[in-house]
Amino acid sequence: MRYARRYRSFLPAVLILVGAFALLINTGWISADRLSQLIDLWPVILIVVGLELIVRRSVPGTTGDIAAVLVVLLAVVGAGAYVVAGPNPSASHTLAAVPRM
Repeated sequence: MRYARRYRSFLPAVLILVGAFALLINTGWISADRLSQLIDLWPVILIVVGLELIVRRSVPGTTGDIAAVLVVLLAVVGAGAYVVAGPNPSASHTLAAVPRM
C-alpha cells in the first residue's frame, strides 16, 4: 500500500514535465535542437533511479525520502545545465579545407 501511495503522483509529474518542455520550446526559451541533447542523457535516468532506490532502502523514514528527492533534483538541475551550457548541436563543426600554396 505504501508503494502505491508513493508513486501515484508519478504520472501527473511526467505530464507536467512534458508540458513544461513543450511550453519552453513553443516560447523559444529552448530550441528543439538543444532538447534533443536531453535524449542523449538517457543513461542518467537509470543511474538516478538506481541511486534513488538505494537511498530509500538504506536510509529509513523521511530522511531517506528527502535524500532521494535531493538526488533527483540534482540530476534534473545537472541535465538542465548540460542542455543550456552544452555544445549547440545545430552549429556545424566542420573543418574548412584551406588551399595549399
